[in-house]
Formats: sequence, structure tokens, C-alpha cells
Amino acid sequence: MVVAGAASVNAWGGPWSQLPEAVDDFQNGRAGAASLRVLSDAEESVRAEARAGNLRAVHALMEVYFDLVGPLEDGRQRVDALSRSVSLELERYGSRSTTNPARAGAAWVLAGYYHLDSELEEQLRDLLLPPAQPEPGEVWVSPFDSAELVWQPPLRYQIGCTTGDRNCHDDERALRWITVNGFWIERTEVTNDRYRRCVETERCEPPRVRVAYDDRQRGSEPVVGVNWTDARSYAAWAGRRLPSEAEWERAARGQWTDRRYPWGEARYRTRANTFGSTGVDRFERAAPVGSFSRNGWNLFDMAGNVWEWCQDPYLERLSSLPDDGRPYQGEGLGRVLRGGSWRRSIELSRVSSRTWEEPDYWADDVGFRTVGIFERSVNVATLLALGDRVYHPISIGGWVLAANSLDSTDRTYLARRSVTWLVLEGRAWEALPAAVSLLVGDPQDLVALGLVKRLENDLLEAAVSGRFDDLINNFGVFRSALAGRGELVFRVVEVKRRAVRQLRQIGFELQERGDEIAAAEHLAAAQQIQPTDREIARLRRALVRLPGEKRTWPGDGRTMVWVPPGKYMMGWIPGDELASPDEGPNHAVEVVGFWIDRAEVSNAEFQRCVNAGGCVLDSPVGSLGNPRLAGHPVVGVTWYQAREYCAWAEKRLLTEAEWERAARAGERHLYPWGNNWDTGLLNGYGLSEGDQWPATAPNGSFVANRWGIVDIVGNASEWVEDRYHPSFLGATRDGRPWNQLTGDDVKDERVVRGGAFSDFGSRARISDRSPLDPATAGKGTGIRCAASSE
Repeated sequence: MVVAGAASVNAWGGPWSQLPEAVDDFQNGRAGAASLRVLSDAEESVRAEARAGNLRAVHALMEVYFDLVGPLEDGRQRVDALSRSVSLELERYGSRSTTNPARAGAAWVLAGYYHLDSELEEQLRDLLLPPAQPEPGEVWVSPFDSAELVWQPPLRYQIGCTTGDRNCHDDERALRWITVNGFWIERTEVTNDRYRRCVETERCEPPRVRVAYDDRQRGSEPVVGVNWTDARSYAAWAGRRLPSEAEWERAARGQWTDRRYPWGEARYRTRANTFGSTGVDRFERAAPVGSFSRNGWNLFDMAGNVWEWCQDPYLERLSSLPDDGRPYQGEGLGRVLRGGSWRRSIELSRVSSRTWEEPDYWADDVGFRTVGIFERSVNVATLLALGDRVYHPISIGGWVLAANSLDSTDRTYLARRSVTWLVLEGRAWEALPAAVSLLVGDPQDLVALGLVKRLENDLLEAAVSGRFDDLINNFGVFRSALAGRGELVFRVVEVKRRAVRQLRQIGFELQERGDEIAAAEHLAAAQQIQPTDREIARLRRALVRLPGEKRTWPGDGRTMVWVPPGKYMMGWIPGDELASPDEGPNHAVEVVGFWIDRAEVSNAEFQRCVNAGGCVLDSPVGSLGNPRLAGHPVVGVTWYQAREYCAWAEKRLLTEAEWERAARAGERHLYPWGNNWDTGLLNGYGLSEGDQWPATAPNGSFVANRWGIVDIVGNASEWVEDRYHPSFLGATRDGRPWNQLTGDDVKDERVVRGGAFSDFGSRARISDRSPLDPATAGKGTGIRCAASSE
């Protein structure tokens, strides 16, 4: 421990700079009135900061006092006595500050750390925890995020289909009773305003759909564009979790366990924001939370508005859920979504209706709400930890060195101690403001200079090791802390120059070795630090890939082709007399660049996945195992098996918009080769010219399209990620998969593209598309994977 600035108790300086010498006097039997006065003055200065509400100063000064005075023979008694008196002053300060709940709560929490009597303990329980014996439907406002939570009392009910519900699906049938314990659930879906608070703490990722989120006038709308992981992160930040399926359904049913909808039996369009906009439901998209009537126990929007994530993985049978209503912990598909949305018909808003998506799925009609199970009997340590999370007491009251009762000597001494402590605790970046303050007073201060040099080296090490987030974020902190400090600005310039030079050199070397993705990451980081660097801009331009550029993918060793970013018209083209209604309306789509398999996955390549345990064979697949057909595309696979293979290869299925972008290769033709039918250019139904194969042909037997992709039509049809919709009305325009179940008549089918060896020529048209149940292994359906550009 570095202790600087200590002086004799008889010399100039305030009590804190003299305290080390006074303590030494006590330890060596030399203490007198002067030493006692130093201790007394130091103790009074802490109480003065407590009376003024300078909580950070109180915390810092108490740390110094504990560290120096604690080891004395009567140190424990002195520390306890000061802790009690400081706690009392903080408690009084909090009581005077009740018009500012955050400041009052912070003062009480810090008071509790120093001395927690029974009265203060009960006060903190009332402040941090819900009522001990709530009434059904009682509302409690969480201090964590200002969420209104509603008490749902324990209930035994029959989960799943409501008796007489003719719209009930097979996966809703359970015919079993579940007993759910009492819990608190958010009154509304999490809004943009509340989610933003979590993002600002860096505990949550911003939503992927940001139109409403970025518009502060739409803060009361539910946050959308969040996947299951995002929702769970918010819940953890708020001290809660996502609801189990059983809890969600129990809350949606409210007081009535035998009704189809949260409001009763009838399918009133006026009670929820669902597909279309008529009458009371005037919203074309998500509505502000609480725009419709609440259910029997004070909950809004349990039907419609946005789908809501649940904690559980999806099980086809509700009978497998735990008897006590807790989240299911075993294996299942993706994660459950409940409640319907503005994109779906009223039938999907029934209390038993359920669907699922992968945890990384997000859409503009998917949000969430959270639940909490709070125990009033939590121990004192947990109670104080909760208080610290909510109120962050040591952040209140400004920097310690701003305390009015400290003279310049005290401030210098405490600043040096603060710098040393934070460095020893691994929190060097937090010590930077104190170090800058020291350097302003003394540019040669060794403690402060040592810290600044250490942080400069940390920035340069982050550049070399590829910790780009740390580099960019911490460089911003470094630049802000030294901004306006004329004698220190040169350090910012120098460390920026060195970091950019390192990133630029590493980026150039990676580019020379062919690792373009890593090169692009290094150069992008360099350009964020130095946007005007012309050499970086030149190197980044050199990384632009050309359409059709090839690479070998490390996951499965297959050749992939680069499809450049761009905008194109998706769907049928004018004059196409064979076009079906589901191929329109044609619409502009803008797709980011991606990699696509040059050829369809072969039998031999799929067999490798099976042998490695990455692909599961529930039944025989196509010609798998036939050595004569090893180079032919694998067919007879389900959508689930196609996804398994792509995941094993560290890829993914193409989206439908990506598939069509790749097939068109920058042109607007009926077929990949042009507008005229040519039976010799693909493997389709019947034998003609180049098509000599009665079933599948070896991959690459026909001419590639202009971007080097083979068999994009014919040979094997190809699964894509998207759900099937009977038209493109409402489709995504950015190339993402369109997985929302939209409208009145949409089944849970997936899209198949490209036509197979057994299909007529009309199926080889680029815009042709077909629905297929994801569990069906079509005799001509195969696999082609994609990989994002990152």
C-alpha cells in the first residue's frame, strides 16, 4: 500500500494527511492531545459528509479510517462507534430526502452497511421488497426498473385447451392439472423506455428493430426485436426471470380458469391488438402498452400486441411440464412464445395458444414480460446487496475530493490512496479521474504518472490482442479524462498514433495471409479511433470482395461463393405467365453480403456430419451410403436435418431473400441463365440433351450461374429458413428470414426453393416457391448453407 503525504500531527495539513502519523503515535505510546484531536477531527469530517449526503465521500473516508485506525488496540471499538454515528447521520439524511427516493434509498442502504438496527432493516425491506401478504391483483412498483408488478395468488388449474375450444391445436392438449405457486408478474410488456435503462447500463443489447426504440415519443410501446437471450438478460438485470409456460398461462387466465381468452369466451376483436386494424383496434403495428382492457387480475395485453418469450424450451406435449408450474429444465425445441401478436389472427391470442422459435430469433412482433418470486425473509447480506444494486450508494454525492471540509493536503493524500487501492483491486480505469486531478496539481506526481502509463500500455495491448471493444471504449474514457488538460493532451495524441499504427500493420499482415475477416476487424477498429487516416481507408477498400469470389469454409471444407450486398426486386417478374399468387407482390429487398455453398451438400458430406454426431438419422435418408452416389446431392432430408448440418458446419440455412438474390446473380430473368427455357441447363423432369440422369446428378454437372453457383435450380430443391406465407405482403425488406406467423391463414410450414430432378420446368423459375412441413423428408429436397460476412 502506497501512503503518500503523511506529516507530523504538529505540522500543517488537515486531519487525514496527519492521520497516519497520529496512528503511529498511538501504536508507539506517544499519543497525546494532538493525536486525539486528529482522530476526532477525522471522525467529525466523516459525519459532516454524511449530514451533507456526500455518500461517495463517506464511503472513501470510512475505508481510510478502517484501514488506519482498525489495527489499533482499541481500533475495533473506535470503528464501531464511528460506524454507528455515521449510520445515524445517513439515516437522518435519507429521511430528510424522501422527495428524492433514489437519494434517500442510497443513504439508507449505505447506513445499513455501517450499522443495521431493526428499524432500519424493516425500512429497507419495505423499500426493496414487495408486501408480505399481498391481495390478488395488488400492484407493486419495483425499485429496480419502475416496473408495475401484479400479484398472482397460488392456483390449481387445468393447463392447455379450454373445454369446448374448437380452435385448439394438438400441442395444447394436456388434460392435466398444475398447481402454480404465487408470483409477481409485470402488468405490461417491457416497454422501450424501460428496456433502454438496461441498455444504458450495458447489461442489455440494443434491440435489432430500432424504429420505435429510437423514437422517444414511442417509449410506451413494447420493446421488439429482442431475442430470448436479450429478454433473459433484462430479467436478470431487474432481479427477475422470464415466466414459465404454466405461470404465463395462469396469469393470462386471471380469475377465470375455463375461458378461451383473458377476457372470457367470445373472440372480441376490440379486446386485443391483433391482425388488421378496425374499430377500437386502430393499430397497424404494436400499440402502446395498456391500450386495451386489462384482465381480471390487473394485467394488460396478455392477448395480442406482441408475442412474449417464456423461460421453457418447447415441448410438443404439455403433459411433460413440471407439476408445480416451474420452468421446464430439460431438452426441447427452441424457446416458447405465448400470447399472439398484432401480426396474427385473434385465434392465436387464446390463452392456451403456443409456438416456439430458436433463442436467437427476433422480430418486430416479439417482446416479453418478466416475473419475480421474492422472499421477505432474505438475510441481511442479501438485503443490502439488493439495495446496492438498486441505489448504488457510493455513486451519490460526487467525487470524494469535492468534499468542502478537506483542505488541499488532505485531497492530495486521499487521491493517491484512492489511485493505489483501485489499481490493487484491478479497477485501474476507475482511478483515472483521481490521477488526472493529481497531475493537474503536480505534472510529475509519480503515482499518477505510473497509472496513466499503465493505462496507455493497456490500450496498446488491447490493439495487439484484438480486444476491440475494450480498446474503443477505454480510449474514449482516456480521451475524455484528459480532454482540456493542455499539458496532458499530447499523451492522447501519442497513444492514438501508436495504436492506429499497430492495428494498421496487423490488418495489412492478415490481409496478405488471406484472413480478410480478421483484417477487416483490425482496420475497422483503427478507423474508429482515427477516421481521417487515408492509409486505413485504402486498405479497407482493398478488402471489398468481388461477386463470385471463392473460399474454403473451415467448418466442413466445402467451397463457398461470395454474394455481394445489394438491393434487388424479389418475386415474380412482369410478363411471367406461369407466376403463382404466392410469388408476389414483387418488392424491393436490400441484402447484406454473405457466403453461399457453391454446390448442394452431397451424400458424402452429409455422411461426415452423421459420423461426427452432428446430424441425426431418424430414418434412412435418400441414397446415403451408396458409394456410386457420394458426389450427388443428399435428398430426403427434413428442414430440421438441414439446419443440423448447417449448424455442424458452423453455417446456417439461407433466408428466402438470400436464396433468390444468389439465384438471380444481379440479373432480373426468369431462369438463372436468362428468359428462355433450355432443358439442357439443369437436371429436371425428363431426359433431354445434357440432362442424362433419371434422378439426381453429380454436383456441378451443369453450367454455373454468373456468380459461380451450380445447381441453384434443378437437381435438388433446397430448404430455406423462412416460414411459408401465401404472399409477400408484410415480408421483411432487409434479407432477414420472415418467420412471423402473419394473418388468418398461415400454417407452420417452411419454404422450399429451386425445384428438383423430379419437377417440371416451371419449378425452375427463380421466383417459384413451395410450402413443406418442416418434418417432411421430400424425395427431392436437399441442403445448401450460407454464412454471414462477419
